[in-house]
Amino acid sequence: MAAVSSATEPRYQLTRVQPRHTKFEPDDAQRIVTAHERGPLRVIGGPGTGKTSVLVEAVAQRIAAGADPSRMLILTFGRRAASQLRERIVTRMARTTVEPLARTFHSYAFGVLRRVAASNGWAAPRLLSGPEQDLMIRDLLAGDAAGIGVTWPERYLQVLGTRGFAAELRDLLLRCYERGIDPVQFEHWSIEHQRDDWRAAARFMQQYADVTELRDAARAASQGGGPAYDPAELIRAATAALRHDPELLAAERTRCEYVFVDEYQDIDPGQEELLRLLCQGGRFVVAFGDAQQSIFAFRGTDAGALHRFPDTFAQVTGEPAPTVELAASWRMHAGLLNPIAGVSDRIRGPVTPALRPLAEVSGSAEVHTLATEAQQAAYIAYRLRHAHLLENVPYRDMAVIVRAGARQLAALRRGLALAGVPAFVDGDEVPLLEQPAVRTLMLALRCALQPETLDPDAALALLMSPIGGADSLLLRRLRHELRDLAQRAEQPAPPDVLLAQALLDPAELAAVDKHWSEPAYRVANVLRAAREAAGGTAEQVLWALWQATGLAEQWQRAAAGGGATGSAADRDLDAVVALFEAAARFTDRMPAAGALLFLDHVRGHVLPGDSLAPTARKADAVELLTAHSAKGRQWDRVFIAGVNEGVWPDLRLRGSILGSEDIVDLAAQRPLEPSGRLTALLDEERRLFYVAASRARSALVVTAVESEDEEPSRFLDELLPLIDEDPRPLTKVPRSLTLSGLVAELRTAVIAGGDEADGAARQLASLARAGVFGADPQQWYGLPDVSDPRPLGVPGQRTRVSPSSVESFSQCGLKWFLRKAGGDGPPSGEQGVGLAVHEVAAEFGAPGPVNVAAMGQRLDSLLAQVQLGSGWVRARNTDRAHRMVGKLAEWLNSRAPAKVKVEEAFSAEVGEHALLSGRVDRLEVDEAGRVTIFDFKTGKSTPSKDKTQQHPQLGMYQLAVEAGAFIDAGTHSAGAGLVSLGGTEKAAASRDQPPLASADDPTWALHLADEAAVGMAAAEFLARDEAAVCRGCTLRPCCPLHSAQVTE
Repeated sequence: MAAVSSATEPRYQLTRVQPRHTKFEPDDAQRIVTAHERGPLRVIGGPGTGKTSVLVEAVAQRIAAGADPSRMLILTFGRRAASQLRERIVTRMARTTVEPLARTFHSYAFGVLRRVAASNGWAAPRLLSGPEQDLMIRDLLAGDAAGIGVTWPERYLQVLGTRGFAAELRDLLLRCYERGIDPVQFEHWSIEHQRDDWRAAARFMQQYADVTELRDAARAASQGGGPAYDPAELIRAATAALRHDPELLAAERTRCEYVFVDEYQDIDPGQEELLRLLCQGGRFVVAFGDAQQSIFAFRGTDAGALHRFPDTFAQVTGEPAPTVELAASWRMHAGLLNPIAGVSDRIRGPVTPALRPLAEVSGSAEVHTLATEAQQAAYIAYRLRHAHLLENVPYRDMAVIVRAGARQLAALRRGLALAGVPAFVDGDEVPLLEQPAVRTLMLALRCALQPETLDPDAALALLMSPIGGADSLLLRRLRHELRDLAQRAEQPAPPDVLLAQALLDPAELAAVDKHWSEPAYRVANVLRAAREAAGGTAEQVLWALWQATGLAEQWQRAAAGGGATGSAADRDLDAVVALFEAAARFTDRMPAAGALLFLDHVRGHVLPGDSLAPTARKADAVELLTAHSAKGRQWDRVFIAGVNEGVWPDLRLRGSILGSEDIVDLAAQRPLEPSGRLTALLDEERRLFYVAASRARSALVVTAVESEDEEPSRFLDELLPLIDEDPRPLTKVPRSLTLSGLVAELRTAVIAGGDEADGAARQLASLARAGVFGADPQQWYGLPDVSDPRPLGVPGQRTRVSPSSVESFSQCGLKWFLRKAGGDGPPSGEQGVGLAVHEVAAEFGAPGPVNVAAMGQRLDSLLAQVQLGSGWVRARNTDRAHRMVGKLAEWLNSRAPAKVKVEEAFSAEVGEHALLSGRVDRLEVDEAGRVTIFDFKTGKSTPSKDKTQQHPQLGMYQLAVEAGAFIDAGTHSAGAGLVSLGGTEKAAASRDQPPLASADDPTWALHLADEAAVGMAAAEFLARDEAAVCRGCTLRPCCPLHSAQVTE
């Protein structure tokens, strides 16, 4: 996409990036292939030997010699591979064709069935989509669970309704269809191998076939539609049609005079049978493959087909088909071939001819271990920028390959973005629901269409998502506001329940201050928009929801702004576009299905997609992808990240509970031995690593993390063995090759002094003149003048103070100011525990006995929303929280006030300068109308009785009472108290402060409030060096009394 200047606003012109084409000069072995004129031929060769290139050249030369393109059939594995192969052929020929030259086996089979239907006047067939097949299987399983279908073993009854079991069953059916296993054969195996679940699955297979046939008949009668086929049935149906109709078979053989098959090692038994029927008898068929690059066994492919090819497709004379071996590596130099051979030599099975280097560029392979994943990402980013900036390698000629997919790709993408490396991840690499933007929209859709699922957890997630945009402080205030409203209406409920109710019925938010209720209104409006569109298609409902969020414009602006934020917005927009593409395909396939079925489809879509349309990518960006997606491609420099044991090789047995892998072994007449399966799995993982490593033309860099918890993979030693027994040294990450990194290094040299200081200063001056931020000393912290010397307060206006801020300011003015400015950082786990305990105290604070068990349950639900750490840390924090709640329950049961208020907000003018406002934990009124304020403390320390006498926070509460802040409770203060729950005492420790009127100086609290108000309104704040206050202070690095300053 290119921007086009306009007098009004920029316009955009879509431009297609043409595939690069270089003149092909075949070697002697390749000339044999391009000159091949009749009969079968097998072409085998390792990576970079030009298998696909010679296929393209052979097709182009045959067409140039006068062959009719419509009589050519070029097959490959996967829709994307077919699309790329078509582009290469069209580019090479410099002309277009009526029909696609390259296609998948499924595409060809579908074409056969369409021609059969057209010749007989039948309705055209259609391809059964994955969602449709899943829906049919789940409907049948629901009937089975209700006792009106197949009887499953009792151990499966609890899982029949799950998506996971339906997916396992679908995979089992596909493996059977691919290998021509019918229900009778399947049931025979169930008896032979004593598998009662196979017996049930065989009967389900028959039930599925019967229901499919009835459905097709009903659809034909009502709508005139043709039969629907799933991908495996499609191949078998086309094969059966050819086998039982000699005229059709003869016509297809005439149509497909020249057949080429790329990536033959990835063929499955059903596809092999279809090809054999079409090309047997010595007909023209050329198959290209490499058994050492067979990496799709989990999809049912059979690498043995390449080995069998000469006998399966014998010549007219009955002799085995000839084989051409491509041994010249046009991609890799010896510097790459030799290390990679260390991996390929360990691959069991048919041996590919040893490669000899012909590449003109030199090559190198490196292995690096780093201490953490963050360092690994930083090191890869450094190498990418070094290659781009210092060696002029375009970013688009480099790739980062991983094994584990979504998790590794997300971490690497963040690391590269931080280092300023443009990166591209194809949307098909990450399952839709793994993408944050999609996860948020799907949660909103679920809550809108199924209001009963809008529980407190979902409400909090929506409010803190980009839709709501709330933070923890705003949520706390909103909870308090809703709780106050509920208490005044005498309809108390837990605050998080009130939040969820408010999102469903925003009328409850009318009495809440707009500043605090705005996020809830935004979420409620989005949910309402989706509900109002619920009668439409999935695409229409999703569009209504998306429009109501208002995120499109916000993310577009952020994306245009660039940087890390822009990159994140760009990813979110790409994810939303992919979601709408999925919704459009779902609606096309199942127009009668609603948004709920689409939601279920997305939630069950755990594998990356396979879109027909290529995803737009940046013109010059590093591509991040998985090893499977890298198949058939190449880059100048390749980085393979995260090569650790347990990740690569991943030796977890892929076995399903229904044993689809056993079906594959039985069909191939292999023994059912788990040990042999583990060996085969290691072979496949090694082949996958071999494929990834062989994508590089000039440089290969493999990285792994080495720590107490992470061990580098055995593949590193196979690639580059250690010379001695010493462990591989950890690689240090050099300084980032960014302007900010350079500025930081130069500033360090200047401040350190020494011989390099003058040169560093001159370099900084050059950078400052060029406008690089941070190079000018005037931009350094500590050197410029104060940006705003005015005081915080407004002359003539009272300063708002709270009881806790008065206490904090009286301890240290600087500490108060830094906390007010946000310098205290995010809340810790202990702070989260404190908030949870306060919530419980408020919810169970009414007069009368408290239910200790209910308090504990509520505490657990609150702690589930708090980051308490993991393992023993979380267990310790949870146990401490429960001990505090136990103390709280005992203390509450000991109280017998006439009236109680909890979390009561107040505001009152006191003295000459202060507007005292805040919220009290608990307010009690006795029979005489006297008011006592209690403040719950969850810290580990408890103030002494002497210090409590003039405790600032308690004094402010009493001052508020006397100022009439709680007019309905009274103005007669009976004192205040601290209730310490977090100490080591077995019971709550109470510290009481007597009424202000009985103190030696009854005005001490009033003077303290005025002093704090004046001090908080000032322009300077004093740091106090007091051991009790400074010990454990998280702001010590910012304090001039305890740390060096930036100018020192």
